[in-house]
Amino acid sequence: MYKLNFLDEELEVETFKTTYTTNDNLAVVVENEEFEEVLTVNLKDNPTSKDCAFVDTNNIKWAEKFLQENKIAQPTGRYGISGFCSYPEYRFDMSKLKDYEDESNGKNKEDMEM
Repeated sequence: MYKLNFLDEELEVETFKTTYTTNDNLAVVVENEEFEEVLTVNLKDNPTSKDCAFVDTNNIKWAEKFLQENKIAQPTGRYGISGFCSYPEYRFDMSKLKDYEDESNGKNKEDMEM
């Protein structure tokens, strides 16, 4: 479990890894019983390593702080461009991400068709 300060409320959340169905790029999800957010974006024309993903800083302003404070991921210094937005690439500590496809949590890869 990780701590997330969201809208002045401290939430306990889990982090999950899966892949986007269109190209198997890493997708990272943060959630608990009442909250779910996909932290990454799928930039099809910007290949990354299997442990890297572009973080959606355009829509999720708290994502970088959360990832760094909890030592889940660190910036690589690369950026991916889509439209008018620039997204930082992060290298994830895969040991800190649970499998999203785990049958015990009722999740499946088709949830990530982005």
